[in-house]
Amino acid sequence: MNSDLTLYTEFLHHIKKAIFIEDENRNITLCNQAFCDLFAIKPTSGSYINICSNHGEQCKNQILDPKKFISRIQSLTINNLPFFNELIEMKDGTFLERDYIPIFNRDSYFGNIWVYKKIINIT
Repeated sequence: MNSDLTLYTEFLHHIKKAIFIEDENRNITLCNQAFCDLFAIKPTSGSYINICSNHGEQCKNQILDPKKFISRIQSLTINNLPFFNELIEMKDGTFLERDYIPIFNRDSYFGNIWVYKKIINIT
């Protein structure tokens, strides 16, 4: 099992999109360097596990409309329905694309996958 975690962690760190995974209690269990870079988060002791318990609160200060950002996260996690390609504007005028994927195994809820990607051109 530990080797699986190492494999997943290494995989996440090589993906260019900002990714993190929350458990069923919304604690971040894995995230990658791209996520930390995108939201200027500095992991303690080089660890990306359990860096924060609520990504919205940690990231909202860089978002143009932080209240809407937090409200939308709450709505997505309450409904637990996948949502893709949501545009979010940052304070610096750039845009992010966000995907939300709730994790289920049969009828059991295990957590969430969040994926953020910086958008260069919006057409």
